[in-house]
This record gives sequence, C-alpha cells and structure tokens, in this order.
Amino acid sequence: MKRVSWVNFSLGLWLVTVGLASRPGSVVVEDITAGLFIAFAALWASQAFDVAISAAASWAVAIVGAWVTIAPFALRYHGSRLPVANDVLVGLTVVALGGGNVLLK
Repeated sequence: MKRVSWVNFSLGLWLVTVGLASRPGSVVVEDITAGLFIAFAALWASQAFDVAISAAASWAVAIVGAWVTIAPFALRYHGSRLPVANDVLVGLTVVALGGGNVLLK
C-alpha cells in the first residue's frame, strides 16, 4: 500500500530532522542514519513494480524501525527522556506500518 510507505518516508525524514536539531553524539548519528535508510527504503517500497521487491523493502523498513526502538538502550542514551521517547514512538510506528505494509500487499 503506497500510502503506508509515504507515512514511513515522512517518519524517516522526521528522524533526520530531529537528528540535525540534536546536540552532537550517538543520538545524532543514529537518528540521521536510520532516518535516511527508512526514508529511502520506504520510497523504494512505494515505487517498486514487483510485489516481492516492495515487500523486501518494507521488511527492511520494519527491521530498521525495530533498531530505532531499541537504539536508546543499546547505545545508552536512555537518560535523555525526549530523544528516547521520540525514538521509541517513531520506531514502533515504523515497525507496525512496515510490517502491515508487507501484509497488505
């Protein structure tokens, strides 16, 4: 479903924006890198002509979304409440939408 991919694309750009607005550190690198990957993979999923390729891109989006969810704890920046809340909420949303996108194809 193309609409779901566009929502994930927007969430990826949101992570990049938050990363650029944050102070330097592992939060910035993780958010920008994951956000770019989510945005490009979601764009790929929305524009793919083959259902299998679109599903693979959607699975990649969901996997990176899972990483965004656990990254605050793996990278130990869980002391900062706002970045943690942002990453967990965006990550869970991306996982749900990416997995749902695979099932809707």
